[in-house]
Amino acid sequence: MKPYTDSITRAQALTLKAIGWSNDKIEEVTGITARTLIDRAIQAGYVSQTPNGLPGRLESSHVANAPKSGRPRNQEGYQEEVLAKGGRSPQ
Repeated sequence: MKPYTDSITRAQALTLKAIGWSNDKIEEVTGITARTLIDRAIQAGYVSQTPNGLPGRLESSHVANAPKSGRPRNQEGYQEEVLAKGGRSPQ
């Protein structure tokens, strides 16, 4: 899967797979490696086909972004906590 693919494109690719498109055709249209996407969606609880043969229900959790590594976001209240302990203002 190419990096940072939006969830709408991932949902489109899963829908195309559910209606019978080949992995090669899905990759050509969306730019997503379908096999990787399907594996991740199944790990998140996606069922591709119901027992009666209909396509499974697609939920936002099946195509949600994974947490990104890197510097953590600023924590709310941290600056006030440092100042309360006698630290210097970062300004």
